[in-house]
Amino acid sequence: MGGLGLHCLRDVNMALLAKWGWRYKNEKENLWVKVVNALHVGGSDWDFLPTKKAYGGVWCNIASVLKKPLVDNLSFRNLFKGVVGRGDNIMFWLDPWLYDVPLKEKFPSLFHLEVVKTCCVRDRLDGEGLWLWRHDPDSEVEEAEWQSLWVALGSVSLSDTPDRWSWLGYGSEGFSVAAVKKHLDSKKDYSNRFVMDWCKWVPQKCNIFAWRADMNRIPTVEALAKRGVVVIDDMCSFCNAGFDSVNHLFTACPLALGLWEKISYWCRIPNFFIFSFRDLLEIHNLGVRRASERKVLHGIVLSACWVLWKARNSLRFNGKRCSVDEIFSEVRVVSFFWFKHRAKKGKLDWGDWCKFVNM
Repeated sequence: MGGLGLHCLRDVNMALLAKWGWRYKNEKENLWVKVVNALHVGGSDWDFLPTKKAYGGVWCNIASVLKKPLVDNLSFRNLFKGVVGRGDNIMFWLDPWLYDVPLKEKFPSLFHLEVVKTCCVRDRLDGEGLWLWRHDPDSEVEEAEWQSLWVALGSVSLSDTPDRWSWLGYGSEGFSVAAVKKHLDSKKDYSNRFVMDWCKWVPQKCNIFAWRADMNRIPTVEALAKRGVVVIDDMCSFCNAGFDSVNHLFTACPLALGLWEKISYWCRIPNFFIFSFRDLLEIHNLGVRRASERKVLHGIVLSACWVLWKARNSLRFNGKRCSVDEIFSEVRVVSFFWFKHRAKKGKLDWGDWCKFVNM
């Protein structure tokens, strides 16, 4: 998706809080669930997760988060659905089981008439036909809801299996923190985001450096100025003819152009025509060449960017100047060392590497 593979912390927090809601519904005999019920059941806020707002605390915060609309205007509680077995652990009115929403939302007038609002499914479907109303449904709305509910309940039957809960969100593997994070990610639009190809045989520091450079997040003078850091010498240390920025350092500076010319000659490809750092990241995909050569060229370009940045820092901070030939030699040496020891490749000869053959 164009990032480092780290989830948004907000989404991670949501997923971890959702796990408490899931555990509450599935661990009815656990002590902590009984403590929550003793404190919060019986409040005026009849809901999927019981809360007494006067008590506040962590549980009320968890319940509040699970009520908030997240994606597609749905909250986490809309992604949990009870599957009735014996019917003794799923609440008739407050839990979603017959529909994707609780019956109290589907039939609000009947719920208002209900005396025992925390009754379970078995209490109403055990065959005795016992309904505890404040008064019999008599208005037009109440009678219409009663007829609809009665028809819907006709297809429900209890069994000897325990009640369970199903996950309606992303994935079919059931509920997990990972499934919640995938569900949140699945609703986001990443179609316009650039996704960089990561090279597997260069160190992660090179990949991360290139990823940051493409977003102008490396500490060039230009980037530091945007952050309010004043640098007196703001010109390119190599040529002193351009501003110290990502695009100049890697695509316009004469030293960088000389380096790319040598690399193109070494790798036997046409000279690089680059106008931005992103053009460098796409060089290996241009032209007609074997997949193995694309893989090697990709890593060489990232290695060259890393070595060029090191040379820039060495000159700016230590006054040590390197020529194009010296930088090119280091690129060829470090890339050979990395490819030989990190790529899944057979025996590689230094002579072949210098000639860019048998890749």
